[in-house]
Amino acid sequence: MDAPRKLLVATLARRPDLDLEKLSRAIGRNHAYLRQYVMRGTPRELPEAIRQAVAARLGLRADDLRPDGPGADAIAPAATPPADQATDLTHDLPVYSAR
Repeated sequence: MDAPRKLLVATLARRPDLDLEKLSRAIGRNHAYLRQYVMRGTPRELPEAIRQAVAARLGLRADDLRPDGPGADAIAPAATPPADQATDLTHDLPVYSAR
């Protein structure tokens, strides 16, 4: 998972009032838009207007959600498992229930 996706997931994990579905609807997209972005990688990167809307609602800078932007450094290195451990990163994803 790239840095913008990790930042989005980490920020939502600290927001009990918000999840991927609610945020997707808040930015005018269908309920699965951001879940597909995070889990499937579709779209590969968020369009500028969407990036700005998401950033505004999460209190982030839009540039932090760019694949090559400053957000690439926003994730603490401690969140990355050591190289000698298995690289299964599914354990760091929060679970969002479908309603």
